[in-house]
This record gives sequence, structure tokens and C-alpha cells, in this order.
Amino acid sequence: MAITQIAFIGDSTTQGTVDNASISQGGPGCWVEQITDRLASNPTIGPVLGSGVRSVHLEANADSEWLRTGAGWTQTTSSNAYDKWITGRAFYSTTSTDLQTWTLPTQWRTPVGFAIYWIDFPSAGNWQYSVNGGSTWANMGQPIGHDNGLKKFYISQSISSTVQFRPSDGSSSVGMLITGIELYWQDPRTATQGLIVHNLGSGAQRLGRDFICTAGTAGDRMAFFDAVTLGTNAISNQPSLVVSMWLNDIVENNTTNWASYLTTVHNRMSTFAKMAFVNVYEASGTVDYTVEQSYRNQLKTTANALVDKYFDIYDAWASNGWGGALGDQFTKATAAGLLYDTLHEAPIGHTDISNRLYWWLITSVLTGISSSHQSYPIAAKSLATSYKSSYPTAATSASLPVNLLGQ
Repeated sequence: MAITQIAFIGDSTTQGTVDNASISQGGPGCWVEQITDRLASNPTIGPVLGSGVRSVHLEANADSEWLRTGAGWTQTTSSNAYDKWITGRAFYSTTSTDLQTWTLPTQWRTPVGFAIYWIDFPSAGNWQYSVNGGSTWANMGQPIGHDNGLKKFYISQSISSTVQFRPSDGSSSVGMLITGIELYWQDPRTATQGLIVHNLGSGAQRLGRDFICTAGTAGDRMAFFDAVTLGTNAISNQPSLVVSMWLNDIVENNTTNWASYLTTVHNRMSTFAKMAFVNVYEASGTVDYTVEQSYRNQLKTTANALVDKYFDIYDAWASNGWGGALGDQFTKATAAGLLYDTLHEAPIGHTDISNRLYWWLITSVLTGISSSHQSYPIAAKSLATSYKSSYPTAATSASLPVNLLGQ
């Protein structure tokens, strides 16, 4: 067997941090994390090897992971040749007193090592990092070519609290552009089988405007998938499956553009990975239900033309009787507790989606994956064994109605 890597791309409905749903926030687990746990326990694909990349857009004020301090930070823009991070939400500084801090979620196990993603932009220097408190600083020590490339290197060191970064080489200010960190619970250099899942969902973002950047970019916001230069001891982060679920693009109200965006992503990913699309449930508060329906229909048409797999959450919920007139699904799903607000999943909504998509993945998308060790439907209690050494109390789904679980 080999290491399996899966990437989930999308907006906040994929990111899963609204209402503190994610495990890193102390929640029961968003649908991506619940799927990860269940795949990790599958004997033909597990165990989980690491966290997947934790992007700098998971900022501390919302997601309790990344925090920038100091006045010298500048966000990358589409005019920068080094605009090579997901949705363009990355920051650089050349002020030695600035700090960028990543904090290990208390719900996660202690890693054996970690990788750092960084961009070799024109001002980049031999910046420094400090593990667990900032008392000892080490230079990153990677070759610098100022080629605007997205790069990655591995550090075989445990983390118990934080990793801090500063734009200093120890004596003077240098340029620094950190984009993410990735934890490993087993040494990726010696593992022969296991799972790594990258949740690249990003709140308030759109597939066309931000992920692809149809306004035009001098860089490449999809560089993560196939254009990362591997530094010291780093393993590839390239996924063999990319799953896409977006809601925010509907505000554009242009299905011709939507088809183009889906095709663009397919064309980029399909050279090295399977591409699978997911239609979201009916939401409210952004545009009217007719537009949502037209986007769902267009995704099906485009996926069929591209011979890509797709799953329609709207149709699955409609099979439970939550369909018919436009607006009916939103009203009934909200009344049943599946939606936290007008757009986002509540805990049982995450569980419902994880149940459906997990089964779809192992029976229709992934190959060579065992499905015989459990039946369907099944209530996925998010025990988070992949992330934590002990079992937290299952907060949801123990009494989930069976009609929410049916295909």
C-alpha cells in the first residue's frame, strides 16, 4: 500500500469552523474531519499520518491557530508573481520584530515532526523559527533563489505548544512569507501506508474569484497541488483525489462562468488526481433558490461532460422528503437542526454529510478501499482518534434519526 492524500476544496461550508464545529476548536468535528477519522480506521487506507496543511488563513481570531503580531505585515495580491497560496490569503513581512505564531490545538496529539510551507519571494532571507516558546531560534536553512516558488521542508521535532516565525536571520531583518504548517504523527519518510487529508476550505471565498482568481493573477493560487518544491526531508503533498464543494459562487449568477470554473479546476487536477464534485444543500440569505438550483444543475451537466464523479446533497436530502417547492428544503432542514444559520451546517448536519460522502467515496470514487467492515447507514460519532490520544465524549449523532442517514 501507499500513502493516500486527499484534498477538499471549498468555502466555509467545507472549512467547517463556523459554530466552533472543527476538532481543532474543541467541536465534534466538521464533515471533512469525520470522513478523515472514518477513512483512517479503514484497514486498507489508514492510519492517519498527519494533519494535512494548516493554512495561515486559519487565523486566531476565528479559528484559534494562526496569529500575526506587529505592524509590518502585507497581504499578497493578484499582481504579485509570488501570489501562490490558496485564495491569495498570505502575508509577508521584512520587519524583524514581527511574529507569526501557530498554536497546536489542545485536542490534537503531539506530533513527531512538522513541515513548513513558504514562498521564496524577492525579499526572502534566512528567516527563523522557534518551537515551544520562542527561547531558542533556528534559521530555516533552505536554499534561497528568489524564484517566487512555493516550497516546503520537514523538521523532525515535536511540538507541545507553538511554532513561531520571525523575519530575522538572527542579526538583521529579512523577508519572510509563511503560508502553512503540516503536522505528522508518524514519520512520513518511513511510512509505507497511511492517510493525509488537506482541508483547504476557506471562509467567504469563491471558486472563480479566489481559488482560480479569474480576475487574473501574476502568480498561481493552485500551486499547492502540483508546483511545490520539496526541501529538506519533505515528502510530496500532491493528492490523488480532490473533492470540491462551493456555495458562494452563486452570487455571480452566471452558470456559463460556473461551468468554466469547474472545467478549469478539472483540467488542472485531472493530470494527477481524480476530481469529484459535490453539490451543496439548499441555503438562504445570499441569492434566490432558483439561482441555487441552476448552479446545482450546471454542476451535474459539467461533471457528466468531464466524466467526473459528483454527489448532490440537495438530492439526497430531497429523498428524505425535503424537496419539492423551492425553499422547502431549507425550511425543513433548518427545523430539523441540520443548519446552524442560513448557510452553514450544524453538528448533525456535518454528521449527515459525512455519512453520505464517506459511503460515496469508498464505494464510488476511491478504488481498492474496503467497505465490508461496516454497514450503511451508520451514526458517525466523532471520536477523533486520528487527532487525539484519548476519546472525547461524542457530542452529536448518538440519537440521530435514521431517516437522516438514508441514501
